[in-house]
Amino acid sequence: MDNILKDSFSSGRRLCPYKDKCYRKNPIHFNEMSHPHLEKLIINQLDSPITIPNDINFKCTDKSLLLDQLTVLQMVLNKYKNINSKSQTIENNINPLEKTNTNQYDVKKLKDLEVNNKAIKLDLLKSEKDALIRKRASSNNIDNISESHINPIYSFYSNIDMQSFNQNSSPKKSSRHKIHLCVPGEFALKYALSSPYYFFLTFVEQSESTHKQEFTISFPELLDISLGEIVDSLHINFIVEIGWLCLQYVLAAQNPNMTIFCGSVCDPQTSLPANINLILVNMPSAYGCHHSKISVIKYSDNGIRIVISTANIYKDDWENRTQGIWLSPHLSQLPDSANSSDGDSPTEFKKYFIKYLTTYKQPQMKKWEHLIKRADFSAVNVFFLASTPGSHKSLNLNSWGHRRLSTILSEHAVLPPDASKWTLLLQCSSIGSLGSNYEDWLLPNIVASMSKDKAKEFKSNPNCNLIYPSLKNYIESFDYKTGSCCLPYTKKNHEKQKWLKKYLHQWRAEENSRTKAMPHIKSYTRISPDCTQIPWFVLTSANLSKSAWGTTAKSGISHYIMNYEAGIVFIPKFIITQTTFPIRKSNSSKIPVFRLPYDLPLTQYQPSDTPFVIDFLSN
Repeated sequence: MDNILKDSFSSGRRLCPYKDKCYRKNPIHFNEMSHPHLEKLIINQLDSPITIPNDINFKCTDKSLLLDQLTVLQMVLNKYKNINSKSQTIENNINPLEKTNTNQYDVKKLKDLEVNNKAIKLDLLKSEKDALIRKRASSNNIDNISESHINPIYSFYSNIDMQSFNQNSSPKKSSRHKIHLCVPGEFALKYALSSPYYFFLTFVEQSESTHKQEFTISFPELLDISLGEIVDSLHINFIVEIGWLCLQYVLAAQNPNMTIFCGSVCDPQTSLPANINLILVNMPSAYGCHHSKISVIKYSDNGIRIVISTANIYKDDWENRTQGIWLSPHLSQLPDSANSSDGDSPTEFKKYFIKYLTTYKQPQMKKWEHLIKRADFSAVNVFFLASTPGSHKSLNLNSWGHRRLSTILSEHAVLPPDASKWTLLLQCSSIGSLGSNYEDWLLPNIVASMSKDKAKEFKSNPNCNLIYPSLKNYIESFDYKTGSCCLPYTKKNHEKQKWLKKYLHQWRAEENSRTKAMPHIKSYTRISPDCTQIPWFVLTSANLSKSAWGTTAKSGISHYIMNYEAGIVFIPKFIITQTTFPIRKSNSSKIPVFRLPYDLPLTQYQPSDTPFVIDFLSN
């Protein structure tokens, strides 16, 4: 029976390209891709403690990693098994008399009803699409508007959505899309009111008070017609759900031409139309991760916008989690007479963004590099901060990761004489292996870099607090109710670094109505003793890990990073011509408040609290 389960589970999933060299421990990855070498080991141990046999028929250099992977896979397979068994139990428990009673469960009728509902939903999509086209035509005084750029993606979404629904394998996300509609043509006003920060938190479906917040954004709003008519898009991300992404373009009635660079896709069974170009990024290290979350949107006037995000492009990340989004101003095309080096901002965003894109060394990226070189970035008021895999030396030593942040802060951050009292706040959704104590990696790399400021005199290191959800936070969250999770910290890692607990603080976001929306956002800052000011703020895809931020060699001549990451740095002098951002409203100041994603003062872990670990889901 278990072998039948294994075959059923594997049949609907793409083989992991790393095969027996896979290092991943993320449940999402194991739910999307097949790992026959691991499935063979675990399939007969689904309800018992895991043991690793002496003869495993593949090379294993780290049995501890193997055990972690088997633990996660055991959890995924048990969840898959339970879903299937519940479905079978419902059908088996319906006796012949009940099957004739329309007031009782009728499995066939339920399935037929779902198919009908699916067709109804697609009709609604078409009606919504037609309404959006009519609205666009009337708002622009256009008598005849072509639907040629809308219909292909509508047909594509219709096909893949129905195909995925009709498959007999495990349910696919694309068959359960919930539609969040916003009034088209209105986001430009909300965007203008977000000046000068242009920093948003994502819409939370189950927290109604977030729906009307001026700093809330949904994916359809990123594509809103009020920002321009889209002709092409570039999406750089970790995980992408093609069907869900296409649905967003359908609802926005925008052109679906797009290039996608990502680590993996949620729906690999989907056949892509010619106007979607998908590139799966191969990492130089099996332990590295393509974790950046960037979009570039091109408009009909050849202008562009840049989106820096903490969210993957799949529905779970945009429904009930806390994510951070920065959306650039419209960046117009430079005159033909301009040099490609023209049009940068005082923060040199353009220079470092192009430097990042060129590291892919992919022909599909060339047109985007050219487009960005021809764009005017002078209105951008933040710094681009990225990580790229490799051992960086010489001229590139300070180009990436925490060393890049250190350079930015050393040149531009201004702190008062009591800077050592300005606590460092680290907030993330996962924690890597940080070493046996605070001084091992965290202090000499992260704290040292994030303590820098323009004044060069010696200052003692600030206190450091880490905001990461406790087990209690997770149990009370929206994710817990649906059995989903975006917090892959492992029990094994935490057992090795229990020293971390004294730095840990709860996830609380009552002021933003997001306490129950688990944080997939990653942010870093320092805060004044009275909790009213910050000297800088980082929004990034980078979790607190060596892979994301890098490790500087003791010799100081090299900096090793394993991941692709991307983020931005807000420095007050480039945005509000001050030395700090206000984070509390003041009657004496007209400067807009910079909104932090969490509550202040922080809530420290109690002795009985433990950090959430992904192993909890397998219990």
